[in-house]
Amino acid sequence: MSDLLAVHFETGSTSRESKMLTPALVEAALQRHPGVIDRIRMTFNSDQQRTDNFLRDADVLMIAGPVPLQGLASRAPKLKWLQLSSAGVDNALAHVPNGMILTNARGVHAQRMHEIAMMALLMMNNHMAFFFHNQTKRVWAQQLSDPIEGKTAVILGLGGLGGAAARAAKQLGLNTIGLSRTAAPRDSVDEVHNMDRLRECLKRADFVIVALPLTEQTRNCIDAEALDCLPTHAQILNIGRAQLMDYEHLVKKLEAGELAGAILDVFEQEPLPANSPLWEVPNLIVTPHCWLDRPADYAKLAVEAFVEDLDNFLADRPLLRRVDLQLGY
Repeated sequence: MSDLLAVHFETGSTSRESKMLTPALVEAALQRHPGVIDRIRMTFNSDQQRTDNFLRDADVLMIAGPVPLQGLASRAPKLKWLQLSSAGVDNALAHVPNGMILTNARGVHAQRMHEIAMMALLMMNNHMAFFFHNQTKRVWAQQLSDPIEGKTAVILGLGGLGGAAARAAKQLGLNTIGLSRTAAPRDSVDEVHNMDRLRECLKRADFVIVALPLTEQTRNCIDAEALDCLPTHAQILNIGRAQLMDYEHLVKKLEAGELAGAILDVFEQEPLPANSPLWEVPNLIVTPHCWLDRPADYAKLAVEAFVEDLDNFLADRPLLRRVDLQLGY
């Protein structure tokens, strides 16, 4: 029994049902990887008061939803590997000691991101934020739209989310400009540049899709000066992190009519407080950080991705979704 790898599945006590890690989901995923189940010992928990009882013996930990990770090294002294059910890792990085493996669920969100990007681009092109805002004021004001084909989308971040957004943009006939740390070529991206070309590229944008991870290098990269580079007709979708962008300056530009619109799905404080001025900003659509979830099978896909890497781990093969602790993604 002592030779078995202790794998613990921890679901945050306030998680939605779509993110619950259950024995049935894990066992179904394990059927696709024969032999793995014979080499592990599994435990499951969703009661935060009992969490530390399980962490004490865990070699591998998969978490879903809000699970406090403060003091992880001392609470889980045997832990070799932490798996997140999310793509973003910024909230976990500070609690992962050097030498521990961290993996995420990148790739799980790609289909939803493709759909969301396509929807958002069409909404922005057709001025839906303008119409929604006027509807709340009972104002009849027309705004005409040209076809989206031939316009330019600037996509910040070309990982799983940004890559899916680029594919959606190309399907709509857009020219695509991508920015990333490495500027490596990507499918569906006409031009790829380093992030140091950000302001130059923003000057050419009709639409901007923000899909960057939050790191010390990307924090507030879309600052006031970057926002001022955008044409007045440009619109922005942020589905990355709020801390990537100067929201205060974004609000000023929207209120002054110096940007045509924005869609924000991420905020520094969530839920967004009822007294936040963002609720009433003209031409701004607020969505409650939910667009990338998929209630029917999110947990299933995240577990399948983890079990695939669990098989790799036991076979001493490279993990497919390993996070570089220095880069932060």
